[in-house]
Amino acid sequence: MTPICRPQNRARTQTAHRARGDDENCFCRLCSDSQKDAGQASIFIISLVALAFLLTAFFVDISRSLQAHGDSLEVASQAARAAADQVTQESLRSGDPAQVRIDPAAARTAGQDWLTQAGATGQVDVEAGNTVVTVTARVPCRATLLAVLGYGDLSRPATASATLLYGTPGSDGQPIATGALPRASAPAGARS
Repeated sequence: MTPICRPQNRARTQTAHRARGDDENCFCRLCSDSQKDAGQASIFIISLVALAFLLTAFFVDISRSLQAHGDSLEVASQAARAAADQVTQESLRSGDPAQVRIDPAAARTAGQDWLTQAGATGQVDVEAGNTVVTVTARVPCRATLLAVLGYGDLSRPATASATLLYGTPGSDGQPIATGALPRASAPAGARS
């Protein structure tokens, strides 16, 4: 015969079962839940919360790292453009667009100034021929949640180049036309 346990008599019922020695034979909800579950749900909940924290930390910090990489690329591009604008006065005065060259010292200074203003670190290089500037930039990105796991710096470098161009595409060293550009013809059926 299975004893009937009522919630209001729980403690007394469990004590009675133990005294009679039939507490292992009792399959009522009050007795079986208290004897078999003994903290298993707590371990499951703690594991689930820890997993949720790790996933949140991963997604938050990785998205911040990707954003910082995009910022690094943008800063490198802007610094390369600023450095490529540093053209030597002598090459401009020569009158030959094929002889226009970048001033390496001024280019490095302009690029480093741009990096400093943007809060980034990096390197500015003027390549041989003084017509191409390459900038490598790194915008700092500190881990917020993954720092608990030992990941401190999530920043990644990005590299961009700027090339000093002259003329129009396919001009082969000819100077840029200074006259008015030809107007595009209107499509058929369009009114002016």
